[in-house]
Amino acid sequence: MKKNALIIAVLTLAGFTSASALAADGEIAINGLVQDVTCAIDSSIGGKDFNVGLPMQLTNALQGDGDVAGTTPFSITVGASGTCPDSTKVAIVYDPSNPNINTVTGNLKNTVAAGSGGAENIEIQILDALNGDAPVKLHEGTATKDVEVAAGTASLDFKAQYRATGTATAGQVESSVAYSVTFP
Repeated sequence: MKKNALIIAVLTLAGFTSASALAADGEIAINGLVQDVTCAIDSSIGGKDFNVGLPMQLTNALQGDGDVAGTTPFSITVGASGTCPDSTKVAIVYDPSNPNINTVTGNLKNTVAAGSGGAENIEIQILDALNGDAPVKLHEGTATKDVEVAAGTASLDFKAQYRATGTATAGQVESSVAYSVTFP
């Protein structure tokens, strides 16, 4: 029994000794800045909540899956009236949980039902004009191309357009999506 107690005491002492043998070779200092960036939001159409009016389009321009028409530019301005600090990077993230988003294509579904006068086989596609008019995959929730604020403002440019998912039928087209400004 005394032999077992001696072995345990030696092993315990060895554990404490090896832990104290570790010596620091250096130290890492970590620092940063948490800042409350308040940048007013506006649009090329007026206000942070706005309508993009797509032009009337004939169905013969939207006869097959992938046909697009009625491309309409719009902008979201961050730092309206010069309220955003220069060199701040800003981007837009569209809310991927929005039920108006087609989770396969990433486009906006037409929310006007066919029985209520809505067009069929039509979606609304948003393009990131600052990223070579690449379609924004709304269902992914990723930020658009960022822009650096200069002179207190930054303009994030987009386009909206009709996109056919088959042979389009005549009718109303409406949808909406929430967005947030992010500071990547």
